[in-house]
Amino acid sequence: MRMARFLGALCFCVPCSAYASDYSGQQLLTDLKHGDWLESGTSTNPARDGYLGASADGYINGAVDVMIDAGWACFPEGAKVGQTLAIVRNYLNAHPEQWQRKASFLVGRAITQAFPCQK
Repeated sequence: MRMARFLGALCFCVPCSAYASDYSGQQLLTDLKHGDWLESGTSTNPARDGYLGASADGYINGAVDVMIDAGWACFPEGAKVGQTLAIVRNYLNAHPEQWQRKASFLVGRAITQAFPCQK
């Protein structure tokens, strides 16, 4: 199913800069759920769900890359991509009162709480 997500994203690649600036935590969580439907085989629209799920995964992974490069998050040896996705998903599920906030803020909050850098 990961290949389906990749192909969905590849087929629908479009510039997302305007979209990303208005991307809320609620939208990020919704897009992650679309990916879940695809992976579980319950998707009624695989192209859409693959695109949205892959976009959400890519958004989180891109934000994490920036955080690592900037020194805002320090991952332990052996941390995996799936781990970061789970951390963000768990944070969003635990904080519905913050869903209206920008996704970038919420991803940053989730990751820096899980993997703070020692000062």
